[in-house]
Amino acid sequence: EMVFENLEVDFSCILGAVGQGWVQASNNLMWERMMLTLLSIGGARACYQDALRYSEERSAFGRRIGEFGTIANMLEEMRAKLLLGEAIAHHCIELIEANKPCRAEVAAAKRQVCEDCIWIADRAIQIHGGYGYTTEFSAERWWRDLRLMTIGGGTSEIMGNVLVKELGL
Repeated sequence: EMVFENLEVDFSCILGAVGQGWVQASNNLMWERMMLTLLSIGGARACYQDALRYSEERSAFGRRIGEFGTIANMLEEMRAKLLLGEAIAHHCIELIEANKPCRAEVAAAKRQVCEDCIWIADRAIQIHGGYGYTTEFSAERWWRDLRLMTIGGGTSEIMGNVLVKELGL
């Protein structure tokens, strides 16, 4: 543990305004959270594309597995979650770039989109069947990588706390 008491710091060493360190860190945290959200979308898109390709190539009971309703429904919902995530992320980036208050929006985006991206990776594993759990296909790796995105920059639970605070509850 390191404690500094009555330490004088030369003015040239001060970053930003005195007493505003958390505000500055929070601004960087907004971008960090958006980057994690965008990385999640990219990983989930790769999962979706892999699952779609696999569903077109893999056959069972004389037809492509993508023709089965359950698989088709999973793929449809994966794609819908991707489209929603992209729209939410785009909206948040516009708010940040316009210097508009958007702490709640960014927290909501990170929480929902990153969780949805894990769900997409989970469905990709499911579509691949037993192979989805092996290192022969990338679905299992994407699930592990995407899980990390819900932790960095503040866990999903912390994002929920940010939202509660922003709502004034």
